[in-house]
Amino acid sequence: MAQVYDVFNDVAMETLRRMKEVPLRATFPYHEVATKDAIRHFAFGYRDTNPLWTDEEYASGTRYGGIVAPPTFLCSCQSGIGGAANM
Repeated sequence: MAQVYDVFNDVAMETLRRMKEVPLRATFPYHEVATKDAIRHFAFGYRDTNPLWTDEEYASGTRYGGIVAPPTFLCSCQSGIGGAANM
């Protein structure tokens, strides 16, 4: 069985060093439009099945009258570090 220190050999470390400047995610904003589909996929992405953001029939009977985005959806709409305050 390989030990943890066996996995991070010189080749692996050199590969990681070369990846230092590689962006790991798309630049913000990830979402430009809060569509029902984008909201639903965002919520399902972190396993939040709250019907207010996933079930149009349920959400239409609430005071909002339809699907709304979870508060954390704003994080996917931010413009650089500092979030929506920089928009």
